[in-house]
Amino acid sequence: MPELTFVVEEENANIRIDAYLADVSELSRSRIQKEIKDNHVLVDGKAIKSNYKVKENDRISLYYEEEKEMHAEPEKMDLDIVYEDDDLIVINKPKIILNIYLISLFIKSPFIVI
Repeated sequence: MPELTFVVEEENANIRIDAYLADVSELSRSRIQKEIKDNHVLVDGKAIKSNYKVKENDRISLYYEEEKEMHAEPEKMDLDIVYEDDDLIVINKPKIILNIYLISLFIKSPFIVI
């Protein structure tokens, strides 16, 4: 499990720890809140809550699991295209194609299938 360590400087004092870590790391604030809830964020060796406000010289350790890389292969299929332009495509979707909720669980994509 990778570890990130930070020491809080004076100008960052009195900021919520989740906001501070979102600013200084590449992790999202919601991901940091999850790690705090799972006791993977320690301040001076002690678990804290997400509303904790950092203090100057706090030593913060953040342990997190690396996200699994998802990979999707394109699949050729005949689609009933109702409308298409440079920015939008409307498809009469068969039941077999996953909806956006299920896709969002597995793939991060700028495309939306409804």
